[in-house]
Amino acid sequence: MGTITQKITFTADVSMRNKYYFVPFDVPENVETLTLDFCYKSDKKVHPNDRNKLDVALVAPDGKQVGATGQKIMHIVVSERYSTQGYHPMTPPAGKWQLLIGVAGCEEKGLTADFIFHFTQKQPRWLKGDTHIHTYHSDGAYTPETIFKKLKKKKFDYAIITDHNVNMAGQYYRFPDPDLLVINGYELTSFNGHVNFWGVQKPLDLPFGFNTPEEYKERCLQAKQRGCTISINHLTCKNCGWQFWATPEDKNKEACQRILPDDITFDCCEVWNGPMRIDNVTAVEWWHKQLLTGWRLPAVGGSDYHQNYVGVNLLGNPTTHVYAKSNTTEDILDALKNGRSFITHSPTSTEMYLQVEDKNVGENIPWKQGLQGKIVLKKPKRGHRLVVYNNDKIVFDKTLSGKREEEYVFDVPEKGFVRAEIRYRYNLLFRSVYKAVIPLLMPKEKGLPIPDFYWALTNPVWVE
Repeated sequence: MGTITQKITFTADVSMRNKYYFVPFDVPENVETLTLDFCYKSDKKVHPNDRNKLDVALVAPDGKQVGATGQKIMHIVVSERYSTQGYHPMTPPAGKWQLLIGVAGCEEKGLTADFIFHFTQKQPRWLKGDTHIHTYHSDGAYTPETIFKKLKKKKFDYAIITDHNVNMAGQYYRFPDPDLLVINGYELTSFNGHVNFWGVQKPLDLPFGFNTPEEYKERCLQAKQRGCTISINHLTCKNCGWQFWATPEDKNKEACQRILPDDITFDCCEVWNGPMRIDNVTAVEWWHKQLLTGWRLPAVGGSDYHQNYVGVNLLGNPTTHVYAKSNTTEDILDALKNGRSFITHSPTSTEMYLQVEDKNVGENIPWKQGLQGKIVLKKPKRGHRLVVYNNDKIVFDKTLSGKREEEYVFDVPEKGFVRAEIRYRYNLLFRSVYKAVIPLLMPKEKGLPIPDFYWALTNPVWVE
């Protein structure tokens, strides 16, 4: 990431003791992290009360104080993920800032202080995270602090804690970390379906309970007006799937939109919820049908993590990788709702990078004769099957060799979209285990044929 450096030198004499000074400085556009280091000399031979001492604060362009520090802290960081104690976590806005300097002490020979600003600029990059996590503030087993430690151990870049009908973790806990961003979340949970609200500390004043589509609309509208990104969860789940379809047979784009006001729609859809199972296969098939109608509905994955099962940590199963401008709430959510993402089995499993010419997933490209796409796979597993779709046609189908990295080129014969997926089939042992375990978790799946499951899938590149 690029860094812009700016230096300000501040001088004071004894006449300036016990006074405050506002020194302007400019923060450029597209800054992810602001870092300030400053230094000045203090003569230890001078009585402590008369030595050089400065108090420092930062003031944003809107005139609000971002934070303040005493005389012992001389390294300040301001970002959304992590800010120095005494400073608000925030993405530094561009504009005219002020450095507030309090001259608490000044020696007879005067004081010279150098303030060095480093502005780390936003750099588009791939970031991995989990969009659906619970703590003991709803029905999870762990505290937010424990969840945070688990996320760090798995080296996530971002995570969204989505407790049922509350956001206690976002309102009452801080998770300062230079690498991991924890985003506000709230899972609106009812007998008629579950929906995630992302990005706002308090998405609702209304109570969560609703019985009719109209009451549901009211809650969605309030959350949307407050800036939430909305994702429908596990809509084909046999235990707690979506119930507000127009008719049981009419699970299509129009039915989904019919339950929302005209100016609201789902921003994305959780097609992969928790460990891979038949419900997720059904959800992906439903989603693919919506893409064929022209509905640009981005797919996301979320572990719906509550606790470990038989010692297995399923946090990040699955993981959603996003191509974001920066690791901030605004840019992560922008990537999710624009489909600049792909979903993998876990944070360390096969990654898939799909492009059509120079356009990534979630982007548009004009169709032309001879148009080609490319997919790069990192850590593919031998025997897994890569399938690339151009609309409803399979344009590439390959059994993977399991090399460290594999790259393939394919033709794009039609306008519409291109997306890719990796599928696999359980061997006899795993099929037996699945048949034994799934009735305990999903009784309605008992006895159903086991399909080929997904190991990874991408959002589409749109071909116009």
